[in-house]
Amino acid sequence: MLRKLVKRTTRRVAPRWADRVEGWWLLKQADLLRQRCAAAGNLEDVVDLFLHSRTFRVNQKRIEILALLGLLQREPPRRVCEIGGDKGGTVALFAQAAAPDAQLLSLDINYRPALMQALPRFARHGQKITCRAADSHDLETEAAARRWLGGERLDFLFIDGDHTLAGVARDFVMFAPLVRRGGLIAFHDIVPDYRTRYGRETACDTGGVPVFWDNLKCEARYPTREFIADADQDGYGLGLVVWRE
Repeated sequence: MLRKLVKRTTRRVAPRWADRVEGWWLLKQADLLRQRCAAAGNLEDVVDLFLHSRTFRVNQKRIEILALLGLLQREPPRRVCEIGGDKGGTVALFAQAAAPDAQLLSLDINYRPALMQALPRFARHGQKITCRAADSHDLETEAAARRWLGGERLDFLFIDGDHTLAGVARDFVMFAPLVRRGGLIAFHDIVPDYRTRYGRETACDTGGVPVFWDNLKCEARYPTREFIADADQDGYGLGLVVWRE
């Protein structure tokens, strides 16, 4: 509590100094975590590091994200785009499963400059992580993603941004055409939360993602796969689509 109070007070009194301190801190934490990842024996250990990281923690179920990363490792993607970066841990994990020369783009409307400066540290040798503080629903963001691709197509798209039904649908409509035929598109939070199913208020809010996912599964031209730890869990769950357009 005291730490949060000091942080808020410092940012009010000396915001520029506070930004520099935060930037230094995040870079230091990124370097430390990157070193621990390099020393980890396997992907499971790396996932555990990010699940327990206070600074770059991933909001995922262990068994679900491991299943997705394991699948990606079979044919490592070279072009990756993530919509909804949160604390940045997921794009760091995707870098672990991506090709040695992979280019990764992470988009989040709430990205702070210090975090965008720190996250590229998680790129492995030969890779590059690019972060943008941008609204994925903005046409300029989609245009910027096309410029970033430089005529290439995405091998993997991860959608975990706006969880409203209209929001996730717009992310899919705007960014799925950037994926190559046979590429993969994954969605987070495909399992209905407890409020939706039981009227029980919890911290989990999957919004309209489960509805969108169920509708997408009904379209026969999209082969799908699900990674769900427990059918009765409160939200979470990963859905995977093989893009055929």
